[in-house]
Amino acid sequence: MSNYRFSLQENEGGILKINVMISIIIPAYNSAKYLPETIDSILAQGMRDYEIIIIDDGSTDNTREVIDKFNAKIKYIYQKQKGAAAARNRGIRNSRGDYIAFLDADDIWLPQKIRLQMQYFNNNPEISIIYTDAQVFDERGLIWHSANRHMRMYSGKIYYKLFLENFIHTSSVILKRACLERVGLFDESLGPCEDYEFWLRLARDYEFAFINKPLVKYRLSSNSFSRGKAGFERMFNLAIKISEDIISEDHNLFEGSQYLIRQRFGKLYYRYGWRYFQINDFRNARDRFILSIKHNKLFLKSYLYLLLTIIPFKILSIIRYINRKIRLILRRIINYYRL
Repeated sequence: MSNYRFSLQENEGGILKINVMISIIIPAYNSAKYLPETIDSILAQGMRDYEIIIIDDGSTDNTREVIDKFNAKIKYIYQKQKGAAAARNRGIRNSRGDYIAFLDADDIWLPQKIRLQMQYFNNNPEISIIYTDAQVFDERGLIWHSANRHMRMYSGKIYYKLFLENFIHTSSVILKRACLERVGLFDESLGPCEDYEFWLRLARDYEFAFINKPLVKYRLSSNSFSRGKAGFERMFNLAIKISEDIISEDHNLFEGSQYLIRQRFGKLYYRYGWRYFQINDFRNARDRFILSIKHNKLFLKSYLYLLLTIIPFKILSIIRYINRKIRLILRRIINYYRL
């Protein structure tokens, strides 16, 4: 991959002029309610050299009508519903940009996002992928927390760190198109885990950079995470399979890394159990917490939640109530001081 630099200028009207094209890929499914705010956040970046590609993944709402109201550089593509990975892949195949940026149809870019990322690319030509921090907000517009508040972010060669957990938010990513010529596109068979597997393939060969600023707002809606029990079961089962396949395919990279593997599966089964715990499926939750402990005997959270699955439900309900009240008060205090 060529490590070239490009010019980055701003004219008197505040328009950001870059002598490379940025393609912004947006998969959309019944997102008419959110798309105006999402598109406005792109236009607010003040770019000149860009294209917006919206792939309508079989929507049944008025997504097309909403898009038609914008006098912007938007390429609209409709397809029968195939999922976000297929939509992103089709967008990439129909794009012209030297750089590819991803944005989900209900997320929002904050001002300066593109400017800061492209400046970083220009100053660090060895970097191929840049991601940023993100803020989580709800339907009322309240900002909850950083999307990665419980995780450390990393730059450089991040393959092993990324193997442990996916800390990259898709709507924050910009990458060089040349990367795709080597690693390919999203795996459309992996459903909710297609992004994690894609980042891992990239991380084998390329350097990432993290900008420690929340430059994306991630919308937490009733449909966020995975839809219902069947949804999160599919997601975690796929995550387990991906992790097992990676270890098998890259066995040379994981020789002598048993601790890393134990950490990965210990944390993965803990989070699987936590999801069951949230819907009061304590039997399945216990099974996953036990598997977590078997893989990583030092993962203390699994012991705690394993204990919570066997205490009387009335006591657990009181603990949950107090926890919710404390979290709500803290969130209101944080949002008050942000205003």
